[in-house]
Parts: sequence; structure tokens; C-alpha cells
Amino acid sequence: MWNVMIFLLITALIGSAKASICTGDFVGFVDSTTDLEYCFLFAMDKKREWYEARSFCKDQSADLAFLDDGDLHFQIIDYILAHRDWRDEGFHIGGNDADVEGQWNWVMPQQPMEMGYHWWPGQPDGGRRENFACLYTPDFFFNSCVNGQRMYTLCRV
Repeated sequence: MWNVMIFLLITALIGSAKASICTGDFVGFVDSTTDLEYCFLFAMDKKREWYEARSFCKDQSADLAFLDDGDLHFQIIDYILAHRDWRDEGFHIGGNDADVEGQWNWVMPQQPMEMGYHWWPGQPDGGRRENFACLYTPDFFFNSCVNGQRMYTLCRV
């Protein structure tokens, strides 16, 4: 009897080790190309400008979302579309060309954004008046969004 109880306890502990590494309101997504889990926060409490959104993420020990790796972007799209009340919204993510027009970079990690694959056709556009990357309705592919536009925030640890 005790052996069975010890076995069940060990099995439960091992199973909990496989649980999500994400804490609080962060949601875990596993990149199928690396099998690594990443934690995202969909901050739906209020709409923010891009710099305010980045500051909010940093206060959460995170940064605006980086989505160029693996299939995380497509998982995020599916997650957003699964929430009917989010489908008409936009989310700030961690890319911009504020420093050099046309040179899109991620803020964390500091590297160039891939052009084409994740971007909605015709994006980025808008020149100096659209310097911040976002996921925007109805497709939630990358878009260049208007400077100062307030939308929800997507953070990533």
C-alpha cells in the first residue's frame, strides 16, 4: 500500500515538472521547432501607445513580444481568434523602425525583423507615420501601425 502511494506521489511530482513554466496571467506556448516554452501576456486591461506598452511589459519582467521564431506567431493568431471579443482589436508587439526608416528591428532580442513571411501583404507601409509593429485585425499578421495608436499589449518573457 505504501509503495503504491509513494509511486503515485513521485508520478505526480514528475508530472508537475512538465507543467507550464509561466506564472500569473502569462500563457505558455511551445515552439514546435525547438520544443521550448515561451510565456506571453495578453494585456487586455487597457489600450496603450507603443512606448507605454513596452514600459508596461518591462514592469512585468518581460518585453513586447518577439514572434519571428518557429510557429509561435501562428499559435498566437489561433489564440487571439479563439477569443471572439479580441477579433476586432490590435496588439502592440516588439518591432519598430523608429531609429532608421525602413529598417525594422525587434527590441528584444535586438535583431532585424524578417520581412515578408509574417507581414500582411503590402506591409510595412506608412513611412515615418507608422513606425511600430503590431498584430492587427482581421488577420493578425504583422502590420506597421500608426505612431501613437492605442491598442492592447502583447508581452513575452
